[in-house]
Amino acid sequence: MDLNIRHFIGAMTLLALAAVFLLKPYHVSVSRKEGVPQVAFFDFDSYTIFPEGVRDYLKGSAAWKFGKKLMVYDPVLNRLGDQGREKVVAEEALFVINKAIELKKKVVLERDDGWRMRTPYLYYDMRMKAYTTDKAPFVITYGESIVTGRHLRYYQKSGKIKALNIHAKISRKDYEK
Repeated sequence: MDLNIRHFIGAMTLLALAAVFLLKPYHVSVSRKEGVPQVAFFDFDSYTIFPEGVRDYLKGSAAWKFGKKLMVYDPVLNRLGDQGREKVVAEEALFVINKAIELKKKVVLERDDGWRMRTPYLYYDMRMKAYTTDKAPFVITYGESIVTGRHLRYYQKSGKIKALNIHAKISRKDYEK
């Protein structure tokens, strides 16, 4: 039997169609390595710049980005809030992009009016614009006044503070300011 060009092209077309319908397509498997950062930063400064100027400033010794989370060591966060400029310093911070900031170990939150809070844990909810210490203890100083307690909630926009187990020593000088 002679094989002419028409038979050859027909056979190749049938083989190609059979391959398309019967064989599995080529698949590239993508393996995700959990715990491997997408980006790493060392000794960095980050600014949020608006037309009126710099509103937020973040400085850290090291940071690793995992998906929508950013782990920062030795963070210093300076931001302009409704109650004035605030500065937060801690040993570790976990930023969940556009959601929250979780600060741990030797956290200090201070405002430019002299108000200062120390706590081992502080959580900032970006949507509610509120800080909370969860059940951790806190110490607030303002001039000569000292307030201690647990489970603080500080609303950044209004400046209102709620807390449990409060013990306070209020100085008359600070009250008259």
